Amino acid sequence: MPLVPLRVARPSLSCRRSSPVHLAPLAPSSQRPLRATAARTTAAALRQEFSPTPCSAAASRVRQPVACRSAAEAAGLASFPWENAVEGAGERGGEEEWGREAAAAAAGDVEVDVAIVGAGVVGLCIADALLASSPSTRVAVIDSSWPCAGATGAGQGYIWMGHRTPGSMTWQLAAHSKQRWEHMAGELEDDHRRLAGCTLGLGRMHTGSMLVPSHPSHAAPLLQHHHALQQAGLPAHLLSPAALADAEPALQLPAGAMSALLLPSDWQLDATLAVHALLARCRQHASSGRYVELFQESVSTFLWAPEGSRVVGVATAHRRVLATRAVVVATGSWSSGFMAHALNHSSPASSAAPQAAQHGSRPQESSPGSSAASGSSPGGGEQGAVVPHVRPRKGFLLQLVDPPPALALRHGLMEFDYTANYAPAPSSPPHHSPTPHSGGSSTAAPALPSAPPPAAISMTATCDHHGHLLIGSSREFAGFSVAPHAPTIAAILRRTAHFLPALTHLLLPHEGRGAWGEGEKGEEGRQAEDEAIAARVNVIRTGLRPYVPDGRPLIGPVDSLPGVLFALGHEGSGLLMAPGTADMIMAYLGRGSMPVDPHPFQPQGRLLTLHQLQHMRP
Repeated sequence: MPLVPLRVARPSLSCRRSSPVHLAPLAPSSQRPLRATAARTTAAALRQEFSPTPCSAAASRVRQPVACRSAAEAAGLASFPWENAVEGAGERGGEEEWGREAAAAAAGDVEVDVAIVGAGVVGLCIADALLASSPSTRVAVIDSSWPCAGATGAGQGYIWMGHRTPGSMTWQLAAHSKQRWEHMAGELEDDHRRLAGCTLGLGRMHTGSMLVPSHPSHAAPLLQHHHALQQAGLPAHLLSPAALADAEPALQLPAGAMSALLLPSDWQLDATLAVHALLARCRQHASSGRYVELFQESVSTFLWAPEGSRVVGVATAHRRVLATRAVVVATGSWSSGFMAHALNHSSPASSAAPQAAQHGSRPQESSPGSSAASGSSPGGGEQGAVVPHVRPRKGFLLQLVDPPPALALRHGLMEFDYTANYAPAPSSPPHHSPTPHSGGSSTAAPALPSAPPPAAISMTATCDHHGHLLIGSSREFAGFSVAPHAPTIAAILRRTAHFLPALTHLLLPHEGRGAWGEGEKGEEGRQAEDEAIAARVNVIRTGLRPYVPDGRPLIGPVDSLPGVLFALGHEGSGLLMAPGTADMIMAYLGRGSMPVDPHPFQPQGRLLTLHQLQHMRP
């Protein structure tokens, strides 16, 4: 049977550090089913994490680390049609269980200037920026789950530039965003202390980033990357073997590799603390009616102006949220499903939009994605392309709560192979194939691989502000499943142990037992080994990164949907790029100048029609 990782929660928002954690002995493998952090996240834990309780009053609380939606909800997201990604089947409590947040609206319609769908770090950065821009701006944040329930809470919190490619299409946005984090972090920490009584700050650690060669052949590419970073104005240093041994004693390079690349200006934070601080700043405007949060409330449809000219809000099962300026879609990995669901349910008869005569749903015959709006051919032309092509890219991050002293890392480490994930995407168009319903038309949707390749593994490791060791990571396309996979988890540990030999003890049999798989053969023996290794991880975080095929987030207005702005598709860079994304959205709303060239991120020319999305294979 699979194994369950021993899971020790850590204080999240208390004002004092946790006491030492002592791990209980592992139960026999036959008694412990493997389960990811996300699968053990309860509704009560999420509500507790993001309730407006002052930080000082939360000292006795322990966090169940939130990596993704609950396993039950994920099961509802795992199958097509894509609209399953909107509602899910997560743990839903009534008002008695969940209560009602101080910043939440009473039952009934809400009118604001901007409605933001998605309470990840991107959505909350936009909300924070809007509320700070004018004393009269009104903002609503809507999410079917809770903050940090997507990719935000599952990462290592890197605010890094060292692994990125200078001159790439995302470089400007990343550099601007890092600069914004450096300017806003201190102020955000002060506000968090003042508004929520929290003295943990943002969990900032100025560790720098260190790129480690995976093979001796990486010497030349590492040198080229060093020169590129220096030419971009970043202080990068190639460390000699002696300097490297002094800087990071726990690190062992592969045989034949001679140096590593250090960028001392990179740093990291705790994404959960950052989100809580952003929430605290937003919630200070709740009493004046300028901020409303509607968590555990799914958007069912867009609301259209009576003449059908533009989107003027969204509707949930409980209310209409009228947005006089714009609706911002920041729904991460669920963006394709969200848009398909919201557009498919736009009709005059929709019960999700009461009093449609004043602010109704757009008439079906002129809705985006219908034949009237999508061009003359099935599948539509660019005019009807309104759905972002976003796929969930699953990844595991492993947390060891009480690592041995030899693994007290001084820097954030990353295998040089990992930088390939940030290389410029190929410019060739996606492959198109006929679908069963298109009569062989060449306008069919891009085909998704029917058998996804196994997870790609690259080493990345750091210690957080609690002293916990965070190691990763994996990348794979597995739909919306957040289920753990023992072979992938064991592969991450094996890969990391090549660079950090002090981890080798996790790969050895239990005391008193013979070799791995003794008495077993072949695949069964390997599976037993993987499960036993995975069971030694204290916490497994699972994140669904919002992957876009061309590697660039979609930020800006959608021509076919006046009144809608996208802020999505950041994959593993949402935390870093959130402030810059907020600045771009502000500029589109006339609140400041555009901080970077917006053209690489504009949605137009990069969207799918509803017809294409409906015929994509999972």
